[in-house]
Amino acid sequence: MHFHARGIRRMTIGDYDGAIADYDKAIGLSPGVAKMRVDRGIVWMAKGDAKRAPADFDMAIQIDRNSPGGYFGRGLVQARAGDHDGAIANFNHAIKLYPNYADAYTFRGRSWEAKGNHKRAEADRKRALSLGAN
Repeated sequence: MHFHARGIRRMTIGDYDGAIADYDKAIGLSPGVAKMRVDRGIVWMAKGDAKRAPADFDMAIQIDRNSPGGYFGRGLVQARAGDHDGAIANFNHAIKLYPNYADAYTFRGRSWEAKGNHKRAEADRKRALSLGAN
């Protein structure tokens, strides 16, 4: 858990390579923890690695079918690739598993906006704000 915690701190300050190294060590010690895969996937996204990020999110879901972060991450990858229908489906799944997932509402709203559904986008923005999103 020490490596995972340090990876989070490194990610927060923008030391993505250091964060990846720590997540690699944490995953090596505890390969069955989905959250570590999700967090490493988020760093891969921040680094712009469109191949490694989805692999980590998919593995998080394989480890734990009830990982809201895995579905959220997969939604981010799909949204970035322009697959807003796929992104919305994954954000929906994340929200089903964790109904107070503010970031899932935020990013689902962005996908609705990209699809031209302003009413749903606005509803998601309002819900995200009510849950404490910025």
